[in-house]
Amino acid sequence: MKLKSTLFCILTISLGFYNCSSTHPKTTAVATMGQPEFADNGKTIDSIKKAYHCESINYENWDNKKETDSCLTVCLINSTKVPVMTNPDSRELIEIAASIKKALAKPQNYKSYYIIFIKKNVFMGEESKAHTLGQEIRTKDL
Repeated sequence: MKLKSTLFCILTISLGFYNCSSTHPKTTAVATMGQPEFADNGKTIDSIKKAYHCESINYENWDNKKETDSCLTVCLINSTKVPVMTNPDSRELIEIAASIKKALAKPQNYKSYYIIFIKKNVFMGEESKAHTLGQEIRTKDL
């Protein structure tokens, strides 16, 4: 009888987790956006992608209004060359942000840039993302 109770509990918990799977719509605070407009037609982004051996580069923002106080989040996905951070003020992430700011058609739309390296995995049809390194850089620090 105890075995049946244990199996019932495991089944119930499993069904609960199944209902929380990514097949159901979820609300998130971060909205994925398309690629921002670049003055150099994306050449800078292509060179960053090549330099850091990224699978892709995605952009996220807290809102889609492109207000002057927004933060542009640049996600480098599955990079094989993630920088080693020896201190919190690493110049490498600042240089990436400066390159992106310089290449943007409307850099005045952003007051900060969040450069983030993400490791993305797919296991049994479920996608997971892990933040490996990131830093927010204010425009005035570039």
